[in-house]
Amino acid sequence: MALKRKKKSLPRARRTGLAAAPTDSYRWFASYVRLEVDKKDIASITRNWIRNNFTGDKLKFMLEGPDWVYGGLYDTAAIIEWVINRGNDVPKGYDI
Repeated sequence: MALKRKKKSLPRARRTGLAAAPTDSYRWFASYVRLEVDKKDIASITRNWIRNNFTGDKLKFMLEGPDWVYGGLYDTAAIIEWVINRGNDVPKGYDI
């Protein structure tokens, strides 16, 4: 009789941040962003969107705010990531 070899399981790094967010529906995605994503990541998503969509005095004015202002915009960051960066449809009840 031939012996069956066990398959070796390779260690895998746990996905964290937005990479681990569920993509089944926007509801679960937004909930994950609100509960699990760091405020630094939220702030960077929001600031990058501002940098790409505004110019001149508006850009300067909007980026003058302290970091805590941008770190609390969970729903805004979730919409930006869901629609613009991942290319999904706009969730019901939201206008962009």
